[in-house]
Amino acid sequence: MALKYNDIEEREEINNDLARYIDGASSENNNVIITNQYTDINNEKIQLNNNKENYQDVKLNDINTNNNKNSNNNNDDDYYINKSIISRIYYFFKDQPSSLYNTIHCAIGFLFIFFGYSPTQSLITNLHENNGSIGLALLYFSFAIGCFIAPLILKKIGLIKSLTIAGITYAIFIFCSITGVAVLEGLFLPASILIGFGAGLLWTSQPVYVSRNAPTEKELGLYSGMFQTIYSMGSIVGNAISGTLQNEDVNPTIILSILGSCTFCGCILLAFLRRVDPIVPTPRKSFSKTFIGAFMVFKDRKFLLLIPLLIVQGQSQSYFYETFNGIIGLDRIGYISVTMGIVSVIGSSVWGRIHDKVKGGKKLLALIMAVLYLLSLTLLSCAYYFDQIPMFYVIAAINGLFDSLQTILIFVTVASLYPNDNVSAFSASRFLMSISTGIAFFVFHYLNFFVVIFWILALTIVAQICYHNLLQEIKSIVKLPNDDDYDTHADINKFNHSNQNVNNNDNDNGYELDYDDTESNLSYDNNKI
Repeated sequence: MALKYNDIEEREEINNDLARYIDGASSENNNVIITNQYTDINNEKIQLNNNKENYQDVKLNDINTNNNKNSNNNNDDDYYINKSIISRIYYFFKDQPSSLYNTIHCAIGFLFIFFGYSPTQSLITNLHENNGSIGLALLYFSFAIGCFIAPLILKKIGLIKSLTIAGITYAIFIFCSITGVAVLEGLFLPASILIGFGAGLLWTSQPVYVSRNAPTEKELGLYSGMFQTIYSMGSIVGNAISGTLQNEDVNPTIILSILGSCTFCGCILLAFLRRVDPIVPTPRKSFSKTFIGAFMVFKDRKFLLLIPLLIVQGQSQSYFYETFNGIIGLDRIGYISVTMGIVSVIGSSVWGRIHDKVKGGKKLLALIMAVLYLLSLTLLSCAYYFDQIPMFYVIAAINGLFDSLQTILIFVTVASLYPNDNVSAFSASRFLMSISTGIAFFVFHYLNFFVVIFWILALTIVAQICYHNLLQEIKSIVKLPNDDDYDTHADINKFNHSNQNVNNNDNDNGYELDYDDTESNLSYDNNKI
């Protein structure tokens, strides 16, 4: 049994006393006796030291055991902490509304589609030197016509099929842009017209789908910004890969084949989009009412004030892909376009939140847009004389911010002005943007560079004046209904009752008693702006 520390200290005191006694002894006999006693004491001292060492070993073992236990406890704590973090992440995503995932799903499909189309559009005027600009002009003119046909197709086949079919036209256009194959070169201009109709259908369906998923008017910016952020990444990756392959002198036929295949994958993703369940059903309109509805929007004064901004958005596309790309040259397009795409993604995630969180967000975004466009025009005018590559990257970044901002601003404005039936409004908006883009691609190609710059500058000033007058006329923005604002079933019954009365009073008013099952509809409150 190990001795305690107190016993060891007493034995050491005895040893010290004996040592002093031995030093004071003078007789030899006593020395012999004392020596023997001293030897015994030394043996006992050695034993005491061994016992002390054993005691220390026991204590060290106990300490190590306690440390191991504490270490195990710490590992258990780390396990529970890690488990807690995973649980929080899991429940965070679980608690998100399905409408958010619908928007993300749609955005990923667009990501793959424009992964292929964006770099193709950047290459068109260089690959098809003789008819590239003509093809893009035909694309946007047919885009304008397609915007008026889109509501009829939406009514007939619904949103999901419309998005899928429209995406397939993009894949066809990319494959028909391949040079060196006589058949495909002959199909380039017809494919340009086909994708124009497809673009009208795609870009009429997309904002309708996203706006119907937004739970409230205050979240329009969030949903639009999220869609814009994800889908813009397709342009970044597509232009990056395209630029890398061009630097490696890869055959353009191979590049376009890869891009077209990715676009087709995006079409498959759109085919599996989830339908949005209706909150308040809308009455079925006749084809004539549906077609005329897109034209009737032009009688609204508020929409007329929005037209200059829509024209600016349309002609800015020609400014980006015709004027700007024509100055920087084919060998620089890839990576500069990547810069524009990256900044566009960053801007998309910022502009939507500014609209939702800042009071007077639309007015602030409009002012920022004007400043960015003015800065881009000024720098490009300088770059026209000073061929400095860093300046082109700065201009591309500014263009990315401007492009994402104007897209979100137009979306939230139209969705706020026309919260109930916005198919016609988005169709008319896309018509104006596409027709202005087609005119710009055709005209800007033959105009002097500085004439283009001053025209865009003047148009931007007019758009700012009209948009600020529009904001002054809007007294209050209509909000989407929350679950707490009304009884959904009661409102639906009220809607059904009123609709039956309308149908009984007039059977020739263009509406049918049943509801439109081809399109789900999330609508705002029935108050008018």
